[in-house]
Parts: sequence; structure tokens; C-alpha cells
Amino acid sequence: MSTNATNVSFLDRFINAIHVLETRSYLRSRRFFLTFLLSLTASCIIFLFVVFFNIVERTASDQVGKTLFFTICILQYISICVIFPAFSCTAIIGEKERKTFELLVATDLKPSEIIWGKFLSAFTNAFLFLFSTLPIMMVSFLFGGITPSLIVMVYGGLLAISCLVIFFSLAISCFYRSITRAIISSYILIGIISFPLGVGFIALIEDYLYGRELLQFFAQVGYTSFNGFMILYVSPLVIFLVLTSFPYILASNALKPVSTNRSTILRLYFLVSTLSLLVLALSFLCYNCYVEIIAKGKLIDDDIMYPFAIITYIVIGLICIIPTMIFSSENPRQSLFILNRMREFCKKRFFLRVFMREHVIRLLAPGAFSGALYCSLVSLVLFTVAFFTLFVLSDGFKAVQQSSSTQGPIAFLNSALVLWSFLTFLAMFSCYISFRVRRKNVRRVIILCVVIVLVIILPLYMLISTSIDQGHFRASVTNLQYLSPPVSFYTAWEAPKRISRSNWNLHLFPGLIDHPDFGRGIPLHYLSILIFFTASFLLCLKNIQLNKRIWDEQSEQEKELATLDAELEAELAESKKDIS
Repeated sequence: MSTNATNVSFLDRFINAIHVLETRSYLRSRRFFLTFLLSLTASCIIFLFVVFFNIVERTASDQVGKTLFFTICILQYISICVIFPAFSCTAIIGEKERKTFELLVATDLKPSEIIWGKFLSAFTNAFLFLFSTLPIMMVSFLFGGITPSLIVMVYGGLLAISCLVIFFSLAISCFYRSITRAIISSYILIGIISFPLGVGFIALIEDYLYGRELLQFFAQVGYTSFNGFMILYVSPLVIFLVLTSFPYILASNALKPVSTNRSTILRLYFLVSTLSLLVLALSFLCYNCYVEIIAKGKLIDDDIMYPFAIITYIVIGLICIIPTMIFSSENPRQSLFILNRMREFCKKRFFLRVFMREHVIRLLAPGAFSGALYCSLVSLVLFTVAFFTLFVLSDGFKAVQQSSSTQGPIAFLNSALVLWSFLTFLAMFSCYISFRVRRKNVRRVIILCVVIVLVIILPLYMLISTSIDQGHFRASVTNLQYLSPPVSFYTAWEAPKRISRSNWNLHLFPGLIDHPDFGRGIPLHYLSILIFFTASFLLCLKNIQLNKRIWDEQSEQEKELATLDAELEAELAESKKDIS
């Protein structure tokens, strides 16, 4: 009996109760039987129609196999987008409709375990639907033109897309109170996501079957080379983990109580995902630059390096601006209870105890001021990694020594400073708004309006003025172009080369500076960096004062509660003595 008990307790660690319960109930239902039967019947009818059409046309055997295989792949992808969201889009909202959600949350299962069990039950159904068409797929293999490795790769891609569809549908199911709205929103989101995924997936299969251009590319690169290994294995795995982790975290946070910590896991996800994607992109560039410089003895062309650097900086800025608006506009009160829980959690684990110091715990803990500091530091790390990598690959050290070649170091540094100064200002401004405005929706609307004005509306003024004034534009203090990050970013790249368009004057205060490289006046990006950093510093000082005031109030409340508890315990002790 003891051995059986130990075996059961060991297996219980790996078996999710929700997965077992829902899989059993669904496989025994009439809905599963009818859906399974109709999907297989439709697939067989379409399969026989394609076979009959190719026989009538007297198509070659290998072409028949390729056509059948391509048709089945399209059918399976359509079934993923049409049938699979129904497995999970009502998983949580159905519990709320049946009045069983409170009982589910009250169990010993964590929110992550509940979401994982719901996902496994939906993925099991999807797995059965996909592999039920495997015999039909093997019939196309008998005609020729198809390899077993292609079948394995296609099914791996279909399973990965199924995971994405199920996770996003499950996340939507956590944020709605009506089944109808959850279903409609789920299918709208899956339709938006499935279009680019479907185009890429079908294009890859068609190229493999008919074009063979990717095969020629990998034949030149080599499957065992660094590029082949990164493209085939590392990149799809990293992108898949980044895409699937986000809806899983959102769904787990939606099941947590409001008073619990929801922000730390999102901050860790943002840091890990952005660093992994940045390192992945830069590793491609570093390796190819190494091959071009060392192996082939060629220098990297500036026409390739500079556009790649511009795209890298813009992507980092767009990725950082959304979490900056979210984390910096959180509740300004940082819970002492959550901080103590995080400290206790880190003390129990050796790895976290070494690296998670007090200041790191404060940065990862929920709160507007900690969120502003966190976003500023993370964006600084990302821009620093990108800057030094691009600076070295563009031979920036030699450019520093040669006074005539100043495009590399100045353009790379100034453009990074423009975007980072704006992100730092946005973080501190959002934090200040969260201290002053109590309603979350109102403060996020204010922050969004500021971003739209600075990023979209101000650059439009330059385009409108050039169209009215026949292509001429003159920057001034009144048109506020120095507060626009896109315009300042453009001048950071163009100023060292002197603006090629002579009718565009992107310098302020003409006559102050007369330099052969910078022209006359101060470039817009220098004033933009100065203004944003100054405003960020002043807002940071004000946020420190407001945060300290709130922290003192919380500590006083904690002391009052502690004294009340002590008095109650003393009264209880005295009452027990009196009774005895």
C-alpha cells in the first residue's frame, strides 16, 4: 500500500486534474463525435475529388502526390482556424456561466495550473483532429513527390500554429463575461493572426514542392552551418516561445485576485523576450559580418549597415513604448505585502538569493515609480547592446580616428540617445500622471494622447508645410519639431552627412554655430535630447518625493495595524487569564 501511495503521489505531480476531467468528458460527448465525423468526411470528399480530377487530367504520379499533399495542408490549416478556437474560447467563460468558476479558483490549483490544464485538454482534441488525417496524408505519400521529413515538418508546424490559436483563444476567454462576445472576439483575433501565418506557412510548402528556392539557399548555406542552424532550429523555437508565453501569462494573471502580484511576471517576460530577439538578430549580423570581413576579406557596405541600424533602433523603440506606457501607469502604491512575499520567495532559492538583491526586487515589484525606472533601464540596456554591436561592425573605431569620417559613431550614438531620452521622458511622465490621476483608464488616455501628438501629429506639420511652401521647410522654436522623436531621429542620421535637401533647414538658431559638418545652427536632435533628459530629471525628482510620501503613509499604516494586532493579542491573553 505504501508503494502504491508513493507512486500515485509521484504521478500526481505530472498529471493535471483539469486536463483529465475535461478530456474524458469531451471525448464521451456527442459534440466530439459529430465534429470529428464531419471533418473527416469533408476531408475524404475533397481528397477523392482532387484524385479524380488529376486522374481525368492524366497528371503525373509525383504531381498528383504533391497536389494532394498541398490540398490536405490547406484543409488542415483551415480547420485549425475554424474548429480549434472553439476548444478554448469558452474554457473560462463557460465556468463562469455554469457558476463553477469560484469553486475552481478555491481549489489548491494555482492559476497557471488551471490555464495549463485547460490548454492541455484543448490541445489533446486538436492533436486528435490533426493526426486523424494522417492516413489520408500517407496516401499522397504513395503517389510520390513527398518525403517523410516533409510530413514531419508540416505536422510540427501545424501543431505549433495550433498552440498559438489555443493560447490566444484561452486568453480571450479570461477577459469576457459573455460567451457570445468571447467567441466573436476570439475568431476576430484568430483571423487577424492566421492571415500572415497562413500566407507564410502555405508559401513555404508551395516553395518546397514546386519552387525549390529555399532548398537551393540552404544547399549553399549548409544545414550544419551557423546560419542554417539558426534559421531552421533556434529562430522558430525562440519566436514560438515568445508568442505563446504572452497569452499564457495574460490568462494566468486574469485568474489571479486583484491584490496579488501581476506585474513581475510581465516585466520578466518583457526583459527576456526582447533580449532574446535582439541577441538573435544581432548574432545573424555578427556572423555574416565576420564571414564577409575575415573569410572573404571584404568590408561591410554602409548602404547595408545603416538601414539595418535604423530598422533595429526603430524596432527597439516600438517594442519598448508599449510596456513603458503600461508599467509606468500602474497603481503608484507599492504593496509591502507583495514585497515581503517576493523577498521570502527569493530567499528560498539559491540562484535567486544570489542575483535578486533588494534593488532588483524593488524594480520588479508592482508600482508606477518602479515601473518607470525598470522601463528606462531595460531600454538603456537594449540600446546599449545594439549600439556597441553596430558600432563595432561598422568599423566605428577607425571612423573615430579619422576626422573626415564621422557618420558611423555620431549617427549611431545620437539616434540611440534620441529614442532613449524620449522613452525615459515618457516613463517619468506616465509615472507622474499615475501619481496625480487616480483612475487607470483616464491616465492611460492622457499618456496615449501625448504619444500621438509627439510621434504622429508633429511630424505631419513638416510634411504639410513642405507641400504648402513648395518643398521648403524651416525649423523654428514655434513649430516644436525638436519635440518630435521621428523628426529628431531623422536629423540624427542626416546631420553628419549634411542634409542633402538644401531646401530643408532642420537646424535651430542659425548663426550660433558655423561648422562644416553640421552646417549653421543647432541640429534638432541635440535640442531634443537636452529637453527630454532635462524634463525626465525634473519629473524623476518629483516622482521620488511623491513615492516617498506614499511609502511613509503605507509604513505608518502598517505600524498602526501592528500595534492594533498587539493590543488585540494582549486583550485576548488577559481574557484567557480571567477565564482560567
